[in-house]
Amino acid sequence: MYKFGYTFDLAPAIVPVDLSGGAQTGKRVNLRQAQNLNIVVFKGLEAGTDDPVLTLNQWQAQSGGAAAALNVDHYWTKAAVSLTGTQGCTKVTMASGRTVTLTTQAANQGIYVVEINTKDLTEGYDYASVDTADAGSTAQLGGILYVLADLVTRRDPANMPAWLY
Repeated sequence: MYKFGYTFDLAPAIVPVDLSGGAQTGKRVNLRQAQNLNIVVFKGLEAGTDDPVLTLNQWQAQSGGAAAALNVDHYWTKAAVSLTGTQGCTKVTMASGRTVTLTTQAANQGIYVVEINTKDLTEGYDYASVDTADAGSTAQLGGILYVLADLVTRRDPANMPAWLY
């Protein structure tokens, strides 16, 4: 059995961009039909020392309203100056909060995953988003992808609902 559309689906949070070109606002993703959200950052290295900073939010509506903190206490990383695919995963623990700083990662290529279990959302909050701060003055290319997993509604990928707002 194929897994795309049946156990996971994909949606763009922030399309690849120069993260040093200003703060980026991620799209809101609907989490009503998924039990898990993985926020996947994929970035190139930077010649400077400006680590990417993510802000995680939860929302009650698909647009408008006030954001509430979406707190996490860890993320996963696969990173190196030259990402060859031979790197293993490392769990990075942090104080619980909505801000995730990819500490000492500016000079690395990397894949970073922040896991959200949808049952950890505050009651009445069904949407999430991720934003990035301006990553300094030295070019640093990156993008963020939402991977929705453990889908409640399982379908052929051509018939999946729109997740973004």
